[in-house]
Amino acid sequence: MKDLLEHFRGLISSVFIDDSAWLNILDCAHSLPITAGAQPFGFEFPLHIRTQNADFGATLESETSAAEFIQRRARSNRNDEVANALNRLFKEMDAKKSQLRNIVGHKLMLEFDIGTKRMGASSFPGMFLRPDQHPIVGSEDRFDDVRMVAESLSNAVGWQISGSQLETLRNVYIAQPDAVRTDSIGIFPARSQAIRLGIMGFESCEAICEFLEKTAWPGCSSSIASIVTRFRERMQFSKAGLNVDVEENSLGPTLGLTFIVKQRYTNHPRYWLDGPGEWDPFLNALRQEELIVPEKIQALGDWVVKPSSLFGRSGRFILLRGIHHIKLVIRNGKLNGAKAYVFLVLSAA
Repeated sequence: MKDLLEHFRGLISSVFIDDSAWLNILDCAHSLPITAGAQPFGFEFPLHIRTQNADFGATLESETSAAEFIQRRARSNRNDEVANALNRLFKEMDAKKSQLRNIVGHKLMLEFDIGTKRMGASSFPGMFLRPDQHPIVGSEDRFDDVRMVAESLSNAVGWQISGSQLETLRNVYIAQPDAVRTDSIGIFPARSQAIRLGIMGFESCEAICEFLEKTAWPGCSSSIASIVTRFRERMQFSKAGLNVDVEENSLGPTLGLTFIVKQRYTNHPRYWLDGPGEWDPFLNALRQEELIVPEKIQALGDWVVKPSSLFGRSGRFILLRGIHHIKLVIRNGKLNGAKAYVFLVLSAA
């Protein structure tokens, strides 16, 4: 993917990624096949710090040439921890009558800590799976599906989920309101053994606070209510989502809060199309927060553009760019940061 990304340097403002950081991203992308560009990829832009750095995200799909590339890496080097972990997941997805594939389909999302990598930390990417055709909503008795996905991810990297962590995971699922769904399940092997859950579809501030109280989140739910209320006064949003870390005996203290300004349905043909000005209300709401860097908000607004044509050796492609979501990071009862998750999609003309 390094060869592919090099063509897109001019699209990415130096406000987000300077030349030094770009070289780090290219070095990371060198470990992935160019065919991974057939799936969505993108960046995580921190909006609260002036550092011109970002994390990189990519998608791999089993039973494709990209998966075969990873499998060859694993076969040729038993010490390649990342390739071997990915290969274990692909094998489980591709197995006959695979239960994992029935839940999450074929896709695996990777998040590489590049801009946020801590000194001496492993370069192992975050790994995420998403329920595909059948969303896991709170009104259904589908904890076994949540457990299976979490265990598959953990087993791939050699972890063993303890009974107490499974019990905490169960309590989080049971606490979900009926219409709320478990949107993603992931791990960050380079950080901790927590299970990251993306839980989407909260319809009110009260529903969020009730969920956090039921799960015994160690933070102050009233602080969340204050943040939700002040953003609702500035903008309209249909629903909200949370990112929580399921640790050994409790939820982690840091919370991710997402406002859903655009409903994205997996099978909708316009999933990857952002309309002009669609994100302006959210960006204007963020501008009013003291910790947000104004130049980054301006550059983020310029990221969403109309689809454009690209011409390569194999023909014409359409490049789509947009904002998938923006996450507010809450720590110690305060808004501690904000991150924009932006995407690029190459589509056949």
